[in-house]
Amino acid sequence: MLFVIGILNLNTMIINPNKYLNDAYKNHYAIGAFNTSSLEITQAIFEAAAKLQAPIFIQISQKAIDYAGLDNLISIIKNEDKLYKIPVFLHGDHFTNLEIIKECLKAGFTSIMFDGSKLDFLENISMTQKVVREAKKYNAAVEAELGSVGGSEDYIKNKAQMSDPEKALQFIEETGIDSLAVAFGNAHGIPNAKEKLDFKLLEKINKIVKIPLVFHGASSTKSTDIIRAISLGIAKINIDTDIRLAFSNCIKKFQTSHPDIYDPREILTSAKEAVKKIVEEKIKLFELERKKL
Repeated sequence: MLFVIGILNLNTMIINPNKYLNDAYKNHYAIGAFNTSSLEITQAIFEAAAKLQAPIFIQISQKAIDYAGLDNLISIIKNEDKLYKIPVFLHGDHFTNLEIIKECLKAGFTSIMFDGSKLDFLENISMTQKVVREAKKYNAAVEAELGSVGGSEDYIKNKAQMSDPEKALQFIEETGIDSLAVAFGNAHGIPNAKEKLDFKLLEKINKIVKIPLVFHGASSTKSTDIIRAISLGIAKINIDTDIRLAFSNCIKKFQTSHPDIYDPREILTSAKEAVKKIVEEKIKLFELERKKL
């Protein structure tokens, strides 16, 4: 069942996510956050979410902007938004530059993730405060990262550094962020069989900070681990690599099995359907507890 909280503009469902995130946190489910960089991927995300009547974060990274152009991506997203009556949170993923953040907020982003993971603790606080002040002008939410989620993806290349629970509380109190991306053994990019999530650390952070937590690098994470993480405060889960793999692997298989087809519309339609399937699977998993409400 679709629930709608605090819609600010009846002409759009692209809104501030905070009430939804807090509801997810309170009721132990998570909202899916899916990265896009193209028309086909955007359509797949919207179609999957609309089918399940689920709220979604649709995320744009700096690399996606460099590839497709900010205006192009926003136009695609806003056009899709007109077709479906689902809550959508237009989110900037792993932004590090304040000027780009300002540009995106002016363009209609309702949520921003500032990544200060490469800064020292006090610098991270200072920069995050600036982002929060700017976001408040547009009634936009702010997510920030403490510690460093490892791995490599887009322009992100970090060595893992676990989040410190005590610093997390100070960080939240001094910055006023709405959600916190935590590092508890998770990593960006291609799945690593050696990845081991520290649920005791996640539980400790959750008990101390009491705001929605965000799971980055969740692609191909075991379903049982996803469910456990949600029970320990995770309210937003980012998926990017699984989407890319579904898209690219489908194209490879399609071209192998249909060597005579050269129409990109046919090739890309099959890839879109593969992404749609992945997004549906993820939303169903993330929202298991919501369905019981």
